[in-house]
Amino acid sequence: MFRQFESSVVQIFNSSNKIVGTGFLVSEQHILTCAHVVQTALSLEQISKIQKGDKLQVGFPRVAPGKTYNTQVIFWQYDRSSTNLPPADKQDIAVLELENIAPNGVKPVKLATTEDWWEHSFRVFGFPGGVPNGRWARGELLSILGDRSVQIESINNQGYPIVEGFSGAPIWDDTLKSVVGMVIQRDKNPNTKAAFIIPTSSLVEAYPQLITLGAVTQYPKMYVDIDKDSSKATVYLPNSYLDRLIQEILHNHENLAINGEALPIKRTWYQEVDLANMSLVMTENQFKINGSWNFRFREKFPPLHNWMPKRGEFSKQFVIGVENGRLALRESEYQLAVVSGENQMSDFVYGYPKIQNGLETAINEFVDRKLIPIIRQELESLDIRHIIINCMQDEVPSSLETMQQELRNFLEQSINSVSGRVIEGGLIITLQ
Repeated sequence: MFRQFESSVVQIFNSSNKIVGTGFLVSEQHILTCAHVVQTALSLEQISKIQKGDKLQVGFPRVAPGKTYNTQVIFWQYDRSSTNLPPADKQDIAVLELENIAPNGVKPVKLATTEDWWEHSFRVFGFPGGVPNGRWARGELLSILGDRSVQIESINNQGYPIVEGFSGAPIWDDTLKSVVGMVIQRDKNPNTKAAFIIPTSSLVEAYPQLITLGAVTQYPKMYVDIDKDSSKATVYLPNSYLDRLIQEILHNHENLAINGEALPIKRTWYQEVDLANMSLVMTENQFKINGSWNFRFREKFPPLHNWMPKRGEFSKQFVIGVENGRLALRESEYQLAVVSGENQMSDFVYGYPKIQNGLETAINEFVDRKLIPIIRQELESLDIRHIIINCMQDEVPSSLETMQQELRNFLEQSINSVSGRVIEGGLIITLQ
């Protein structure tokens, strides 16, 4: 993961081939940086003069040193209410698009959302003073400020402070093992070692396409993007909502042997078999239902002849799509994993393979013939518009409040096509 982070860091050049700032790759063709870095690179007197389509050159020093690549500006946003304050969220952001995909060896970085940064150590790589090889800086993340930027600071006297040249750089959180934001500027007071970053949540609110690009892991909120010109709406449903939906399905069927209820299997040698900890995990173009199982079996050799614990895990994987305005679960894969119990001697006693085979057969039969058909039937019976409306009613983020009625109006229109795909952390639905 960290090597992926290193490869994603980008140099931003001006027309004189001088490095003026930093950026980072968030998809095969998209780079995130600061709007004021773009202004400097284009030698513009006013940031408002930035135009979509403006050309810039960038480099990937960790993978292809000395080479430059063509990009164009496809999005920017900047608005400071006061020059005495650090830029507020959504106010110093630009997105560049590569003319071609990134060179071999460069991997897009993943951004994580969090609300707890306090005293997490961070690393950042930038180009202070335009040094071509770059420099590392490190320190601690503190917490969010009134303008929703996050304060960071160096904690020792040695090493590089975050200065001009680090703007647009990704911040690597050593605790979360992911990028949690982008550097926007250092504190105006030269006697401090503080700087400010825009957190992932604010980057997404400014440019929600980061989610559809697959750049953000486990984004916790629903988002909606309505393009009136093309009569198209894109809706992102987070993993948390779909997970709750499946939990409701499971708990609405009392005959399912979960949450400690025993499975109906033969107990000559074993007892107390149950399923628990059901959860949903979203990955690229598929989702997986995970769970665990527990049981106890009797040792065959006296004087042991005691009930011994054993536990394991299972998962069922689906390829998911959208057909006729409904979810469609296609190919599936089933895995049953055995995890050793408290007494390792139990792995070698007589009869254990027979017990294990019997247990695996019972759980396989239960999951494949009882649990999965119910989940499949319930999910495939849900109209996607109904899912979206329920998600809005359940938890509406502040960024969506002004769009509620607009989205409802859109859903009531005659929609010709509904498509969907699963990304890491959620489901993307396109209505047109």
